[in-house]
Amino acid sequence: MCHTILIGNIVSDVTTDKGNLSKFLQEPGKVAVETLGGNHTRHALQCLFASQTKPISMVTCRLYNKLPDELALQLGYEHNASNTLGKPTSFVDLVKMFRKEATKIVGDTDISCMQSSEVKQWKDIICTILGMDRKAEEFHNKYKIVLKIAKSKDSVWRKFLEFCSAFEMNEIRNTPRGSLKITQLRDFSMLSSDNQIHILEETLQTKDWRVFKREVESVSSDRKKTIGKTKADPSDVDRKINENECKIKQLTAEREKLATTSSTLKSKLTEEQKKTEDFETLLNQERKKCSALETKLQQLRRSENELKVVLSWDSRLIKNEKSSNLLQVEKTKYQTLEEMYNKLEEAKACLEKKVQEFEESSRCQHIEKHKSQVDNSVEFEVGTSVEAFWYPDKCWYTAKILMKTGKGYEVKYDVDKFVKDLPLKYVRAEKKFYRIDRLAETKKNDHHWRKTMMHLLAKVEKYLTNMCFLNYYCCPYRNNIDIVNNA
Repeated sequence: MCHTILIGNIVSDVTTDKGNLSKFLQEPGKVAVETLGGNHTRHALQCLFASQTKPISMVTCRLYNKLPDELALQLGYEHNASNTLGKPTSFVDLVKMFRKEATKIVGDTDISCMQSSEVKQWKDIICTILGMDRKAEEFHNKYKIVLKIAKSKDSVWRKFLEFCSAFEMNEIRNTPRGSLKITQLRDFSMLSSDNQIHILEETLQTKDWRVFKREVESVSSDRKKTIGKTKADPSDVDRKINENECKIKQLTAEREKLATTSSTLKSKLTEEQKKTEDFETLLNQERKKCSALETKLQQLRRSENELKVVLSWDSRLIKNEKSSNLLQVEKTKYQTLEEMYNKLEEAKACLEKKVQEFEESSRCQHIEKHKSQVDNSVEFEVGTSVEAFWYPDKCWYTAKILMKTGKGYEVKYDVDKFVKDLPLKYVRAEKKFYRIDRLAETKKNDHHWRKTMMHLLAKVEKYLTNMCFLNYYCCPYRNNIDIVNNA
């Protein structure tokens, strides 16, 4: 047996397969369904089941899966309109639906501060839900009050919801029959938000409908009186028109005066511009004259500098003529010193050659002695420093013997600390070369010869330093002699 048809929308995330969906729907509390049409019937059925009376065995419901909000609200409204036996949509439900759509657009901000684009979007959504044209007069005439109350401030809206709940629960005395209607709140919607909050608070405190009605009538009557006072008499309007016409005439006269003054100022400005142009031409001419004078001045300065240089050369020539005898004497001295310097350099070169020959002879003797030692003694003790051959580089490097092996010796290179086992032919004694200043310690027989050589080298260096000192002070005289000869 079927009493009515309900419309529902599945909100929870479930599968779109019909077989699996039917299994989920059979389990209680598995799927969340939002009632779109037949809310009052659902409420009545729940009350009957709560009272433990079960006169109905089956209720038919048409289900939709995840419909968008606008389409779901449109289906619910059409269901309520088509069901003539059902309870019509109340004024409070309409206001709540309008407010809900506005909060979706605005969010957390106050709905009363909506912009014009947001209001237009809100009205378009409501028209799609109601199935009406937004530009039609029927929509604005029928839902004007609903839109005003739904667009009220948050503080007014909270008080209005408390008032509606108290009205539905019959907590307010002397209320009219039935639900709250649009006609009962027409004057209330025209009031300001402060007056609305005051009236709602008074009604909720007294719990009396007559207080609500009386307060609304008193505030609306005061509002009408103020509006009537603002309406002006026709005589006042004529007087204001005359005053405005006089002001317009004055403004036109002032405008004409300003036009004449502006024309005179423009003529003066053109004259001043001509004067400035003439002045700029004169200024450019003067600048050209100044640039010509500057070039002449630079030429004069250059000629002055040249004369100064010539005079300075003349003064130097006069001085050089006076000191020509002294210069010739110094020149002869310098020539003798230069000859001595050349002789000393030759002696120094000879000494250096003898020193080199002595070093080479001593080095050859040391190498022959070292070869004889290497040939006689082949075995080395652990820790002795030797020279080991590195085949990739084809070079001998210093190393230390770590241990003796069957092949030869295990050595550790001093350069990179690398350890390697080498045969006897790749290991030799370390060669030691002595400097010239240490040969005196080893060769006692040549001590006297070494002493005399060092003494001679010291004398040569001393003479050379003296010659350098004289050369430093004689060079200016040489330059002066050249100048005199050129002159």
